[in-house]
Amino acid sequence: MAELKPFKAIRPRKDLVFMVSCPPYDVLTVEEVKKMTVGNPYSFLHVTRPDAIFEGIEDSTELYKIAKKTFDNMLKNGIIFQEDTEKLYIYRQIKGKHVQTGIVGCFSVDEYQNGKIKKHELTRKEKEDDRTNHILSLNANTGLVFLAYKANQKLKSIISSICEDEPEYDFISEDDVRNQVFVVKDDDMKLLIDKFKEIDALYITDGHHRAAAAYRVREIKKAQNPKHTGKEEYNYFLAVVFPHDDLKILPYNRIVKNTGLSKDEFLKKLGENFSIEKVNDSFEPDRKHVFGVYIEGNWYKFEPRDSIVNEDDPVKSLDVQILQRYVIHGIFGIEDPRRDKRIDFIGGIKGIKELERLVDSEEADYAFALYPTSMEDLIRIAENNLIMPPKSTWFEPKLRSGLFVHILD
Repeated sequence: MAELKPFKAIRPRKDLVFMVSCPPYDVLTVEEVKKMTVGNPYSFLHVTRPDAIFEGIEDSTELYKIAKKTFDNMLKNGIIFQEDTEKLYIYRQIKGKHVQTGIVGCFSVDEYQNGKIKKHELTRKEKEDDRTNHILSLNANTGLVFLAYKANQKLKSIISSICEDEPEYDFISEDDVRNQVFVVKDDDMKLLIDKFKEIDALYITDGHHRAAAAYRVREIKKAQNPKHTGKEEYNYFLAVVFPHDDLKILPYNRIVKNTGLSKDEFLKKLGENFSIEKVNDSFEPDRKHVFGVYIEGNWYKFEPRDSIVNEDDPVKSLDVQILQRYVIHGIFGIEDPRRDKRIDFIGGIKGIKELERLVDSEEADYAFALYPTSMEDLIRIAENNLIMPPKSTWFEPKLRSGLFVHILD
């Protein structure tokens, strides 16, 4: 039984929502943040990424104070406001023919701790520290954790009915995504909460560091509160939860540089475990266990031999793991892809042409195109308490920040 909790959201004024909302803090470079905030004092990036806006300040504590002051001023000046009562919201994103519709609310830290909210990635301490300190400084969750549940037709039906009403927000963001937010009425809210109790498990699709930070914040606040009951707002974190079959995963491609390995040497080594076929045009894998590699202006399709694929193992059967084990590590000797400077990861939203550009410009020696990991693979791994290799999934479209904030008391 999963808990879905309404909350008194802080959210943008309707006429300013386009200017306030922004991409998540961790998908933008410093230069991209600067570009998006120039001439827009309302952007929520002023709260989530002060490090990019105030580059001369290296003291992280000072940056958190700036974020807090900016947030307080936005609230004081009416750019954002807090609801009088606890509510739930429906958040719909439309990009081309793809539509994903989720419920925005608060979710239990206890359920994260006991494994009902399941993870599939390792977190890095420095990123956890940053989010923990950001949450503590603002006393608020400012970013959505991205959750999924196994699709439930009755829940979908309730959500579809809510979306027949007029949306509170309806705008197209700079990435050409139509974003709609619907405020859930009291009767529908009760229906959603009751029906959500039938959900056995939730799966973190993106936002592992935000979820881990929410747990750490809860432990800190719990220790500081001698009257802790378990019902305080800090026992919950902000998230949006989608049915798994609404979600779209793009490939997370790889480039490798400074290899010191010629094309002929590489292809010879690759042929030990894979069948290889040269293709005439740009190549994009169309099914699992099919890969593409771009070298010196040419694409090669390659597929693993049966002897190296273990379909019974949820992790070893992943394409990202096969590539890592037999190519990235096996051929190039890159053992830790999180830290080795010779490898980089290219989100599928940038397309095959970006891989070709990086090799043609000699910014990379080799570019690898993968078929996307499936939601079924993600769920299988999470349910077995296993961990995916880094950069296994790229979810698109990205959730907007600044639409909802959850205050922790």
